[in-house]
Amino acid sequence: MMIPAILLKGTEPAIGVRSVASGRSDALRLLPQLDPGEILSARVDAKLPDGSYKVLVAGQELRMSLPSFVAPGDALELAFVTREPSPTFQLRSVLPQGAADAPSLSTAGRLVAAAMLQAGAAPMPTTAAVPGPLLSAAPADGTRLSGQLAQTLSTSGLFYESHQAQWVAGTRDLPQLMQEPQARLVRSAQADAQTGVQAIAPQALPLVQMQLATLDTSVVMMQLEIWPRQWMQWTVEEQPTDANAQDEGAPQPDWNSRLRLVLPRLGELNAMLSFGAGGVMIRVEADKAASAELLQSNGASLQEALSAAGLPSARISITRHAQT
Repeated sequence: MMIPAILLKGTEPAIGVRSVASGRSDALRLLPQLDPGEILSARVDAKLPDGSYKVLVAGQELRMSLPSFVAPGDALELAFVTREPSPTFQLRSVLPQGAADAPSLSTAGRLVAAAMLQAGAAPMPTTAAVPGPLLSAAPADGTRLSGQLAQTLSTSGLFYESHQAQWVAGTRDLPQLMQEPQARLVRSAQADAQTGVQAIAPQALPLVQMQLATLDTSVVMMQLEIWPRQWMQWTVEEQPTDANAQDEGAPQPDWNSRLRLVLPRLGELNAMLSFGAGGVMIRVEADKAASAELLQSNGASLQEALSAAGLPSARISITRHAQT
C-alpha cells in the first residue's frame, strides 16, 4: 500500500495528496523516526494515472505530486519537514535516470567548491586582524617582533575552527577567540531564518578562500606592516618529509619560514629559516654587496642569539642576490 505524502516544491505551498484508508496511521508506523531537516535519497518508481508519482522513500512507497519533468527511475533528494498532519517533504534536487553513478557533492561540498579559488589562481596574502603596524618603532632586537608575529599569525582567523575546539575543551579563553576576524562578523538572524540555507557571509569569503588555500597548499603568506612604513612579506610552509631522503641520510626540513623586506640601509633582504629533523638552516640573501658583507661579519652574533633562544646550532648562509 502506498502512503500519501505532501511535497514542498521549492518555496511553493504544500501540495496535498488525497488520503487513503488508514494512510496517516500507516505512515506514522512505517516511516522511520526522521528528524525535521533530515536529508533522504528517494527513487521515482512510477507515474500514476492521476498524475501523481509512486516514490520509494526509506523503503516505503509514498504517493507524491512532482514536477512534470520528473520521470520514473529518477533519483530525488528530499528534506523531511514534518510528520503532522501528513508526512511532508521538500524537493531539493532531481538526478535523471542513468546519472545515479555520477559524482555528487553534498550541500557543504558544493559550498566549499564555490568558495575555492580557481585552479592556478594565487591567493591574496593574509593581512593582520588588527590594522596598523605591529610595533610603534623599529625594535632594538627581534624578541618583541617575533612575539608580535606569532600573535598575528594566531589571530589571523586561518585557524579559527581549531581555536573554537580548544575553547570548547577549555584550553583557550573566549577573549582570545574574540580577537579573530570571524568572531567580529555579525549576521542577520532574520536573514538566516528566511533563507534556511547555510552560506558564507560576503565579508568572510576572502578569509575562507585563504583557509581553503592553506589547507590545499600547506602555505600561509602574510603581508604585514611591522613598524610604521616598513612592510614585510612573510611565508610559513609545512614541508612534508621525504622518506627516501631520510633513508639516504639527508632528511628534508619540516617547516620553512621565509621573509622579504626592503630596509632603508640594507636594501632588499630575503631570508629563509628551515627547521626539521636535519636541524636549523638559515639562508639570507642581500641585494647589495656591502649589506651581505655586513651580515656575514655579524654571523657569530646571530648564532649566539639562536643559542640564547634555546635553538640548536644552525647552518647559516649569507650571500648576495644572484645578479641577472
